[in-house]
Amino acid sequence: MHHRFPRGPQEHETILPSEAMQNNLIHTKGIAVSEGIAAGRCWFVARTLHPVNQKRTVSRRFHEREESKIRHALQIMSFVMEHAIEEVRKRADRQYVRMFVALKSMIHDPMVLKKIVDVIHAENYSAFYAVCEVFRNFRKQLEESNLSLVRERASDLIEIEEGLLDALVNPLSLVNNAAQNHTGGAGRIALIGTLTPRFVLEMRGRDIRGIIAGAGGPTSHAAILCRTLLIPCVSGVQGIHNREYGALHAALNGSTGEVVFSRTEMHEPSQYLKTHVRNHNRSHANKLPEISLFANLNLSDHATRALAAGAQGVGLYRTELEFLAAGKLLPTRQQATRYRNVVITMMGLPTTIRLLDVRRDKFLPIFETMKRPPKLDCEGADFLLSHPGMLRAQARAIANAALVGPVRILYPLIKNHSQFLQLKSIVQEGIDDVGELDIHHGIMLEFVDSCHNAGNLLKEADFCSIGTNDLIQDMFGIDRETGAKKTLRSKKQRDAFCEVLGTVAGKAHNAGKSLAICGELASDIQWISRFVEMGITEFSVDIHQIKPIIQAMKHHA
Repeated sequence: MHHRFPRGPQEHETILPSEAMQNNLIHTKGIAVSEGIAAGRCWFVARTLHPVNQKRTVSRRFHEREESKIRHALQIMSFVMEHAIEEVRKRADRQYVRMFVALKSMIHDPMVLKKIVDVIHAENYSAFYAVCEVFRNFRKQLEESNLSLVRERASDLIEIEEGLLDALVNPLSLVNNAAQNHTGGAGRIALIGTLTPRFVLEMRGRDIRGIIAGAGGPTSHAAILCRTLLIPCVSGVQGIHNREYGALHAALNGSTGEVVFSRTEMHEPSQYLKTHVRNHNRSHANKLPEISLFANLNLSDHATRALAAGAQGVGLYRTELEFLAAGKLLPTRQQATRYRNVVITMMGLPTTIRLLDVRRDKFLPIFETMKRPPKLDCEGADFLLSHPGMLRAQARAIANAALVGPVRILYPLIKNHSQFLQLKSIVQEGIDDVGELDIHHGIMLEFVDSCHNAGNLLKEADFCSIGTNDLIQDMFGIDRETGAKKTLRSKKQRDAFCEVLGTVAGKAHNAGKSLAICGELASDIQWISRFVEMGITEFSVDIHQIKPIIQAMKHHA
């Protein structure tokens, strides 16, 4: 199956003609953007800001469609700036924060949208060419000004224009995990035609050692992000638009602009670079020691708050709460809109969407208002198996969200291996015809039996999460309202609980699968330390708990 939109980055295996090589090496020079030395296999990201099958004019009946495209592009740009501001605020000087805030305010200027929409309606231009026309006039007006400060804003306009064209041509996530992992092995050097803030942010947290770009100045917002995130980068490398370096290796020096391409792997880049500096230590003093903090989401509108709090992704999106907030069963389209908003906001960061966790105390008020309500004689995974139509509808909504970025589906209250396979099969039926998707399937371990059977479950699952509240309830027969901390006051209970979790952690490690903790204990510093000793380093907590945990961990460290 194929997407209806342009696909994300592709891996290319062709190499440069042999006559371009001298001693299997190509030495070239670009613009030093972000210091540091990096080497790795080249990964050419096939995307462009140039017209690719872009119509100049459209029929009047398509004006609304083109207007929708530009509104979506502005939304993407706004998300990019929000991410950038948070990253710069955490790691860089305030002057850089002000620069990004100023650019965001220009994006939100209602005059920008109005002028583009006016051109679409007056000239019958497509959204792509309307952006080109409006920003050409903007730049012309600025360049004619006698004030140098005003003329300098032309560079900001160019960045906004490139960002909008990028979002129009590449509405999907730039980074497809499946494609990125195609070659396997160590980190790589990303090659991109134009360096943009969106691209740099989507490289964040991935196995990318450096960036080589064809265009993008050292004072651009994208360059500031590279330096903020400590990603070595060189731009202005000629011919990067026309050549495919997929089967090559590269070394770069972000302090001098030197770049070397080689047919063979370069184990020690300093042997190939004529000038070199000691590489930077890539650890940040303010980064959480040893752990990853993800957010629990109740509603899609909370995703931006999660980022602002410092979350490294979404560890648990409780989709049933969207239904409860609406007071009804949501149709597929409305579910998809909510899920897509979360995935777009996360911009490539892990987004874990839990399937409906249907329980009597939650859904009875909704079902009582329906003419033909589903039976509530079972809960959780059992309910989903007995109502496959509802499960397929949600799976299809999640699949539509996965078209704009990577998604992890979490299956709740899994009891055994057979149950998980049945649920996964129904989900697959709902998404098979949507297209090529970056979706991973994970299990939520909330029963003692499923924890003991984690080894078999992890043969099929891509990841797992432990719901400590339900697990403690199942282990000790207590009510959820009692609280996990109160239940585990005795040493005997704590030891029994830790033994179960330690067993799961060992099985997850042996299977090479990630394991996260959610529930009341995930936000307790003392318990976090216990979990880290077991080898568990991922935690999903409520948004308001993220900042206190960060502060407590710094103090604890």
